[in-house]
Amino acid sequence: MSHSQRKQFLKLFLLWYILVNIVILLLLYSLTHFKYFLYGIFWSLLLALPVGATLLIIWELLKE
Repeated sequence: MSHSQRKQFLKLFLLWYILVNIVILLLLYSLTHFKYFLYGIFWSLLLALPVGATLLIIWELLKE
């Protein structure tokens, strides 16, 4: 993966991660409990790992 491709992938990943965080935090804000806010951060981190790995694999396959 070249430097520019890596930067592009990181931008896509960050965009996805921010969108997921916004959705989770909006859902949890409606519950208005601080502990749910912490759960939201925890789950978004957990979700970021498999989806990031999947995006990386897809990116590598498309690149070939």
